[in-house]
Amino acid sequence: MPDKLRFISDDFRISTEYCDTEWIMPYAHYHISCEIYILKSGERNIIIDGKEYRTASHDAALFYSN
Repeated sequence: MPDKLRFISDDFRISTEYCDTEWIMPYAHYHISCEIYILKSGERNIIIDGKEYRTASHDAALFYSN
């Protein structure tokens, strides 16, 4: 499991992640708040609204709530 650092409030979240190996979330989920996700190193596929995106080091993604 990758190491994550999160700053959380009720409506907004920022998370950063370091991925040494490619990691894929094994289940679908939703976000209860908006989130800016920043990949600090490595590569990872993320899915937003049914579309898959490849993220690499220093890429950022925005997840809306629900």
